[in-house]
Amino acid sequence: VFTDEKHWNLSGNDGYVSIWTESKQNPLKIVETNQKGGLMVWGAISKADVLCLVCMEGAITADTYVDMLENDFFYQVEENLHANFVWMHDNAPPHVALRTKAYLERKGITTMEWPPMSPDLNPIKNVWSLLSKEIYREKKVYKNTTDLWNAITAAWHVLPLESFKNLYESIPGHLIKVIKEKGE
Repeated sequence: VFTDEKHWNLSGNDGYVSIWTESKQNPLKIVETNQKGGLMVWGAISKADVLCLVCMEGAITADTYVDMLENDFFYQVEENLHANFVWMHDNAPPHVALRTKAYLERKGITTMEWPPMSPDLNPIKNVWSLLSKEIYREKKVYKNTTDLWNAITAAWHVLPLESFKNLYESIPGHLIKVIKEKGE
């Protein structure tokens, strides 16, 4: 089970809007302005399916992460998990906190070791990319977080299941490339 968080912006995939301005020094200069507003979303995928998508409120801490796992993720999908699944999350502070480690141990969950400063080969990053293409198609901008969340969940639920199988099957090839390139 691969997991990750992503921040989704109201104003587009990167949260920046280009604005043309005129100035005496540099006519028709592009100014990047950071647009406020968006959602932090956590997701989990397996080889066979999208498992869970959760909108996280506020900062993600060990407490909020464990609470979300217990009350959202495992509550919703525990019966759909394969018996010997391995849990993958990166080395973000909430993931490696003592409280999180203790919680996962109590649940009997095997966690994949993810070395620090390693290439990010998590296939859910590709899922975020697929979702982004749909959500921000034709430079779509959202007026509020409810509309954004509705777009995210609608795109999540129509992802082709074949995509997950393909992503998982591509992992060995990516690992070989990383080894050949000595981690670069």
